[in-house]
Amino acid sequence: DYLHTICYKNNRLNLESLYQIMAGSLSTDKNLQKNFNIASSRINYIEALDCTSLSSLQDSFLKVLENGNDDEKKQLIYAILSIHQVKQYWKDLSLDENESSNERFKEQLTLQIGQFYSKQPQDSQHHLPSFFNTLLTAV
Repeated sequence: DYLHTICYKNNRLNLESLYQIMAGSLSTDKNLQKNFNIASSRINYIEALDCTSLSSLQDSFLKVLENGNDDEKKQLIYAILSIHQVKQYWKDLSLDENESSNERFKEQLTLQIGQFYSKQPQDSQHHLPSFFNTLLTAV
């Protein structure tokens, strides 16, 4: 719901397409390859996912994103954001050339993301609130 046109790789951002791109690159994520067992243990509660191998995981992600219902897709989006390196995608976000400064845009977007996570309940299953709640209880 941002007022300006947001682009990914100089094309108008389409989140569904971006999630497909992300899911399609799971098998080439070096960090995920190295830590597959840990990552798959985080998301193996999702029945639609096949966590037997990285390529099976990627295929099942793509299948559900293509054919799943809205709740299944939402669950997968949270899952992919908890196991996949997203920094490379973040770097490719920008405003349309005719819009205001990209630096200011990314500041505002970062604040919005922080605000979203700060409003999550204490028992949230989102990876960042869960992490901070774990730290809080460990202290």
